[in-house]
Amino acid sequence: MKNAKVILIFLLAFKLGATAQESFSATPETVEVVKPADFFVFYNYTQFENLTDDTLQMRWVKTEIVANNTTVGHGQDVMGNWTTAIQDPNFFHNPADGVDSADFYLPPVTGVTDKFILQLFPNDEAGTLLVRFKFFPVNNPADSLIVTFDYTATAVVSSTTEPGLASGFWVYPNPTSGQAIVYLPGRSSNPGLNAELTDMLGNKYWTKSVAGNSLELSLADFPSGIYLLTLFNEQYFATKRIVLEK
Repeated sequence: MKNAKVILIFLLAFKLGATAQESFSATPETVEVVKPADFFVFYNYTQFENLTDDTLQMRWVKTEIVANNTTVGHGQDVMGNWTTAIQDPNFFHNPADGVDSADFYLPPVTGVTDKFILQLFPNDEAGTLLVRFKFFPVNNPADSLIVTFDYTATAVVSSTTEPGLASGFWVYPNPTSGQAIVYLPGRSSNPGLNAELTDMLGNKYWTKSVAGNSLELSLADFPSGIYLLTLFNEQYFATKRIVLEK
């Protein structure tokens, strides 16, 4: 009889262990992204699903940050010009908030998933960033999982063979209130070079030829926002962001 009780306790313990972490799921548990450092924003996420019939009060905790193979402590800059922001299923957390933990809710709706998003703005700076988050129901911390965001911003290598453009071009002032000048250092006149202005959704506003080593931009009639200026010909292709602030 004593042996039977021991076996029963063992089976119950095994069952409880086997059913751990079944109230929610996250897909994927490792988010790995590689993009060029001039990419405006890494906007990647894991998706949660509530596997119960009740609303879950969840909590996320930032457990580790490693930038360029160096552990980053609380309140420290992530890396140089990089900035990050977090969006859980209920709230957007601005990097200035300095939040390392927050609660959110997962509703019991079949087929509905909620996203946890880690945004990274590399601002043309190459490097690596690894951030780990722990997620669990507030009333059952043992029911937890870890999600890892592994971001790599690669150095941008110019594909130009045109003299004077190996280091690209620059825009001043940027941000601008409406007027700006594009400078192409050392470049002689070449009617084969074109400039194209688009917004972040890919809507094209104009394309024009570039003569000489500068180009005047007038954005006074455009709404505030972020625009992309691309210079290109058969030998050259480069894009820069222009921030319009009125």
